[in-house]
Amino acid sequence: MKQHHKKIIETICITLLLLLYWLFFLGFLIAILRGFWKLVPGLILVLLSVNLLRFSHERIKEIRSGE
Repeated sequence: MKQHHKKIIETICITLLLLLYWLFFLGFLIAILRGFWKLVPGLILVLLSVNLLRFSHERIKEIRSGE
């Protein structure tokens, strides 16, 4: 049972680290870019974040079911 908890914690930690990295990267791009170009990386990073969260949710369900 402990192995399952470790895998779940690892999945959550990696997800949070990637989301934080993308958030800081987005803030950096917003500070540099002007006008319409601020929206393009923002949209891409939002889509990547949603995909990452969906993948992480599926992975956690897979781990809980016993892989």
